[in-house]
Amino acid sequence: MISEDRLRASPAEEVSLDGGIPLIVPRRRPMYPLPLKGKYGRSDDLVLDVNSNSMRISSGGSGSIAANGGIFFLMLLCVGMVFLGSWVIFSEYQRTGSVGISIIFVCVFIFSIFGGGAFGFLRHLMREPVVYPLLIDRKNGRLVQMQGSQRVEAQWNDLRPYIEPVTSVSTAGASTSCNLHLIQPSEDRKRAWKCIMVQNALGLYDCLSTYEFLARYMEGDWEGLPDIHLLPGGRPGFWDAYRYGFFNPWIGLPRWEDRSPRSRRWMWIFTPLWTILFWPFAVMPIIGSRFGYIPKFNSQDLTQAGHDPVRDGPVPAVLRSKIKPPQPLAAGEKLLYWISLGGGTSVWLGFGLMMLLLMLD
Repeated sequence: MISEDRLRASPAEEVSLDGGIPLIVPRRRPMYPLPLKGKYGRSDDLVLDVNSNSMRISSGGSGSIAANGGIFFLMLLCVGMVFLGSWVIFSEYQRTGSVGISIIFVCVFIFSIFGGGAFGFLRHLMREPVVYPLLIDRKNGRLVQMQGSQRVEAQWNDLRPYIEPVTSVSTAGASTSCNLHLIQPSEDRKRAWKCIMVQNALGLYDCLSTYEFLARYMEGDWEGLPDIHLLPGGRPGFWDAYRYGFFNPWIGLPRWEDRSPRSRRWMWIFTPLWTILFWPFAVMPIIGSRFGYIPKFNSQDLTQAGHDPVRDGPVPAVLRSKIKPPQPLAAGEKLLYWISLGGGTSVWLGFGLMMLLLMLD
């Protein structure tokens, strides 16, 4: 059913952060309201399963996975500092036959700080959810999200789309992306009663087109839906984490089969070059996707939202034609990724080994 607000709204031509009062959400940056209607829908890197009654979404996605990869590198840094402290003691003992109290004090300080840091980072990686699964129960007009051990439920008609601007800094420079949330706001529109994460690390209009996809699905506008390319699972596969990662989405989108021959030739130049230059950022999502756990819905939520062909009838033919199951990588695409990632890994590990030998010399 289409809401009156969406019926009155015209498709927005662009999205800006200038309008609206910022919304305050605990442990989040200020959020800004989105228009209620976009020109088209977008479902990339989002949907796990869909039918006419319900849809399961992998929320959080590449941004949180890349953050896990960054935490892993910080853990390695801490381990490296502990190793360095051990090497200082060993070298001093070999040189003089004893170790001064000042060196012991400094090394104990290093062991305590960086050893504790490494343990804390590892504990975080193992205990944090890698995604926030979202169940959209179209049949009952509700959404249920598992945010770790916390279960959040809200009615679709009570929710409004908001974006959370996030600025990240890397060797490639500073960039701003946005996280898309569905918020049940207070009456004064200054605070949130409930907050549901949909997707992160998006452009401004990508946030609106993702919301437009959800709205058209809830309204049963099967004709207006884009093609829905299903994800192979809640945890991204190795190559999916690489090509759709927080820093690499241009590698996976547009999809290989949708690219022109000319575009594929350019990919053979820029993909290896990008991966070699920014290898640590390219592999962050790959590493981060291996850690954490995926929260599970309870059986009651899944049963209430389930689709029974006998009771509910078959999935409409138009919707069924939009659903695209996961496809294996094309041979040329997979070879490109192997060469790019293999080249980047060789260059950066060789550089790291050379620096280590210089330190130990």
